Amino acid sequence: MLKEAGAIRDSEKHGWMQDRADPYARERAFDLTRFDTPQRFSPEKALAELRDILTSIGDACPDCSEH
Repeated sequence: MLKEAGAIRDSEKHGWMQDRADPYARERAFDLTRFDTPQRFSPEKALAELRDILTSIGDACPDCSEH
């Protein structure tokens, strides 16, 4: 959902997921999750998981920042 909505992207060099910090893309991801919840999750659980994932993804590639 996050990639489909454009809320995250791959780091060009190392492949890490990066937050695009686009509030509209984040809202699209939440809308997609609300309207197309995976069957194994309740809508509330799916939205909570999405929030957890978003808070765990930074906007910088960890491997690039080491150099």
